[in-house]
Amino acid sequence: MERAPRLFLSVDVEEWFTSTKVAAFKNDRDFRKDSDIFETTTAILDSFKRAGMVGSFFFIREIAERHPELVERMKSEGHEIALHGENHEHLSRVTDDDFKAMLARSQEFFGKRFGVKLAGYRAPYFSMNDDKLAVLKASGLSYDTSVVPCLPIPGWYGSWRAPLTPYRIGNELDSSDPKGEFLEFPMSVHPTLRIPGLGGYYFRNLGLGWSTHILRSCLAKLGYCMFYIHPWELSDKLPKDVGMPFYMSRRAGSWTREALDRLLAAAKEVEGLKTTTLSAYLREQAAR
Repeated sequence: MERAPRLFLSVDVEEWFTSTKVAAFKNDRDFRKDSDIFETTTAILDSFKRAGMVGSFFFIREIAERHPELVERMKSEGHEIALHGENHEHLSRVTDDDFKAMLARSQEFFGKRFGVKLAGYRAPYFSMNDDKLAVLKASGLSYDTSVVPCLPIPGWYGSWRAPLTPYRIGNELDSSDPKGEFLEFPMSVHPTLRIPGLGGYYFRNLGLGWSTHILRSCLAKLGYCMFYIHPWELSDKLPKDVGMPFYMSRRAGSWTREALDRLLAAAKEVEGLKTTTLSAYLREQAAR
């Protein structure tokens, strides 16, 4: 990884009600009529635009089908369209054949509907495993960003031996292969403590100060930083009494919208900072 500080902004474009953390689950249709995914994704796009930055948007395909205008705006403003899946299913519950078929269908859809050649993928819940990695590497995509190189979190994720900066991935999530053509962009964690904190639940629950500290530490020590967020985290309409855990809804809405602007402003203070999409970085490396 080059030493010039490089910030990657990423967005998992998904609905809150697809999470397995919602205990009192209802059929999606009970919530979809009140979805504000268009408004909250637009708010993220507006925030990025104010900061003069671009990001990589990992879509649940059904949302791109419902809101093609979001995809078209992203294309026009230089953002990347990437894949988060057809639904938000944990990959441990998906067969290899079904995963392969999903990737093929999604590539065909985004290619035919939007003229987009997908380059990257992020697994729901960061649930990539070695078997699915082999399928993904054979799919025609160019990179994955599903590895969280943190101390293991029981019931969640954690590949504490994985590199902290982009690496050519081998046959295992935490192994590198200098001759490999497939790239892994790991999520950012504290570069010394290997504790998460830069995006998602951590951004809201651990606070702006912790996230800003990790961002600056990663940029200074590694020259690499990956931030992620979900549109629903900017929503003021998350319902009550549906079994949603406190940490999932805490500070969602106006706090997150304001904190996102402040985090991006702090990033812009880093001397020499570059922000590009993940696929643009790949093209840069290929041209060298």
